[in-house]
Amino acid sequence: MKTLKNLKILIPLILTTCCSCEPIDRIVRDECLNREIFKECLNSLPAGPTTTHYNDWDEVVKACERVSHRQSHRKRSVVKIECSL
Repeated sequence: MKTLKNLKILIPLILTTCCSCEPIDRIVRDECLNREIFKECLNSLPAGPTTTHYNDWDEVVKACERVSHRQSHRKRSVVKIECSL
């Protein structure tokens, strides 16, 4: 009986301290920034080979994709609406 009474007091206290009213500013990918970083990465590369025996150039493009993907994460509040998914 006594523990039930203590729980009635503790539950509202825990709920008020753990739950904040502020919305969570999630991290999203800024597609506009992603595109810009990807273009800059490709423009910074030397001219590609005229013929390749292996898929080396594909690896370079994939590396630019990975870099642009990682570097384009921003808080949702900073990303323009047209640039978010």
